[in-house]
Amino acid sequence: QGEWGQDDWSVYGTALVGLALYGEAGTSWSLSGGAKRWVTRDLALSINLWGMSSWRSGSEYRAETLSVALEKVWR
Repeated sequence: QGEWGQDDWSVYGTALVGLALYGEAGTSWSLSGGAKRWVTRDLALSINLWGMSSWRSGSEYRAETLSVALEKVWR
């Protein structure tokens, strides 16, 4: 997991790995990352990505997301 930034921007990334310990559980992984940029003092644009995969009861489960956001600070 890591995060870097300055006054007007930030980026982050995370990686997770899971191992089967008991019962029907299986291996898994997850990755995520994103960035935010303040375009004005009150307005920011951000993007976030996330993906995962896991095994359980002999089946694979997968999911991915992408989100883009516009944030406004009301003063």
